[in-house]
Amino acid sequence: RQHMRAELRAIQKRTGVTFIYITHDQGEALAMSDRVGVMSHGRIQQIANPRDIYNNPVNGFVASFVGENNIFQGEVQNASGGMASFATPHGLFRARLGEIEGKAGKLYVRPEHTLISATPAAENSVPVTVSDISFEGSFIAVHATSDSGAHLTAELRNDGSATVPEKGAKVHMTFDAARAAILPDANVRG
Repeated sequence: RQHMRAELRAIQKRTGVTFIYITHDQGEALAMSDRVGVMSHGRIQQIANPRDIYNNPVNGFVASFVGENNIFQGEVQNASGGMASFATPHGLFRARLGEIEGKAGKLYVRPEHTLISATPAAENSVPVTVSDISFEGSFIAVHATSDSGAHLTAELRNDGSATVPEKGAKVHMTFDAARAAILPDANVRG
């Protein structure tokens, strides 16, 4: 299947013919496309290049559709310069601010942008208890539960650079504010 994707992409590049490829396989869409359109209930949510779709989704639907996330519900506070504080039951976080109307939204942090630390970070730190470790080949998924009951995941690269905690360990999951986004739900307007 990966060979066929590469062959289709090579044919498209060689011939210069526009392809419209419809799929529910997000990885395939990101790998094969120059531009991706994400739709929900017959409405376009975002059209952009694959990196922008993945790294800068315009809403929660797009963020969740093209990858996994740790999601926090809360309220926007102190917005300034494209960043904001976000009050949640799990603590006060800082992140990039999407186009939100009002103060309600959700904070999205990808597991590969979630780090594990033995001590709390200066900002964006959640105390957790490790509930499971999953070896996934190129990465190791660390599943944990916060003190306030949220189920969170961190993906650590399997390159020897990260220390993998033991099941039952009490650690902190942290994230960089620039790698997290406060987003609205899907665009349901016409």
